[in-house]
Amino acid sequence: MLYLTKNRQTQARIASGNILKTSFCYSAVVGLAVLTAGVLISSNSQARTTQECLQFDTTPAVIFTVSNAKTKLNKKKNSRQIEKFAKSINAFKPTVKGRLLGLTFTDVAPQLGVEVEGRQMQNGDLCVRLTQVTFQFGIRRAEIFVDRQYKAGTCNFKAILAHEKEHMKINLAVQKRYEKKLRKKLQIQAGKIRPHLAGSVKSAAQKISAKLTKDLKPLMAQFQKTKRKENLKIDTPKSYQKVRSRCANW
Repeated sequence: MLYLTKNRQTQARIASGNILKTSFCYSAVVGLAVLTAGVLISSNSQARTTQECLQFDTTPAVIFTVSNAKTKLNKKKNSRQIEKFAKSINAFKPTVKGRLLGLTFTDVAPQLGVEVEGRQMQNGDLCVRLTQVTFQFGIRRAEIFVDRQYKAGTCNFKAILAHEKEHMKINLAVQKRYEKKLRKKLQIQAGKIRPHLAGSVKSAAQKISAKLTKDLKPLMAQFQKTKRKENLKIDTPKSYQKVRSRCANW
């Protein structure tokens, strides 16, 4: 965000929106941006298994993909409308008070999916194994807002836009770092899930996806925390003054 304060300093910051999607069959897909569902099993070691079932073991494939939406520029809202939108998405709280001139909005809504296979044991029990985990990561919506008071091409417009673009660069850089962390964590946790007995393939998919979601939750929280920390590095009185000094008539 970009704020114009009474002493004519400015501030910028970002916000992230969250979306949850789920579906279950022989596979399960769970959005990691909203983690409110109860965890059905806390560890694979709590699931019942047998030596016959363990012979059904396999190394699950982990497919990790990244896709980022193209950043859109929104010049239709005034300062109050941008501020109203910022509040609606629970944007990071500003460190100074003032008129909101710009906002960088990124909606990161990762999705985790699992594929599970089942086999009937000699005694009739159902043994299930995890065969594949998919993880879709990236920015699904990216939008920069600039107060419509400042027309495109003007000095003030360019200054606001440049500042917001710096925040977008920070967001992408932090995301790049966490892509590696998340991929590694997912590979480790998926590899720990051994074949076990279950009531149905569907329920097993639900439980496994819930467990992996829980496993990734701390890292996702750290990702958000790091984004805030890195963005605050350019939200300083010195950076505000630098933006302000570029133009007149704020």
